[in-house]
Amino acid sequence: MAHYLADNPAPEAVAALPGLTLLEFGVDWCPHCQGAQALLAQFLSAHPGLRHLALEDGKGRPLGRAYRVKLWPSFILLRDGAEIARAVRPQGGNKHSYLPRKKGKVVAACLRPDLNPDAPHVILCNSCPPERTAGEQLARQGGVIPVFLKENTSSWKFQGLFRVVGSETHPDACAPYAARSAWTKGQIKQVLKLEQQVKF
Repeated sequence: MAHYLADNPAPEAVAALPGLTLLEFGVDWCPHCQGAQALLAQFLSAHPGLRHLALEDGKGRPLGRAYRVKLWPSFILLRDGAEIARAVRPQGGNKHSYLPRKKGKVVAACLRPDLNPDAPHVILCNSCPPERTAGEQLARQGGVIPVFLKENTSSWKFQGLFRVVGSETHPDACAPYAARSAWTKGQIKQVLKLEQQVKF
């Protein structure tokens, strides 16, 4: 049985939907889409009131193009028809890919508990140049991002939508956080403090 709806609603119909709606763009044969279903099912069971539309995408499909979908699966959260968050094939969890970016903007946080023991409310940013830059970008970009915590080798758990509400860069402020993690004291250059923004 197909998961994705081939007959997509018109973009203007989706824009008119009231309340919270999760759009999921993909295709049934996509291995990334298949791999995301267990996490999606867990999330939807925890939020039974959330409207969910699984939408088949492809070249020339108006709805996917209206939301600038380029990779599958793409999850877009709407509030009263307006986009408030997006997760595109979320991945990460190692020491160098936990703040994925698109066009210079951080689009998600994919965190390992051993490296971020206070997640999802605290993100530890290391001295690796790309991740240090990503942390600085996240601290100033505003808006919300989806946060995921790694549970095991192939399982992630969605924590919610968060925004940065504080940032520490002084070594003395960063040291206590580093001491509770798998990082060393000198590796942590910034501590980001987050606050959940969308509660279902």
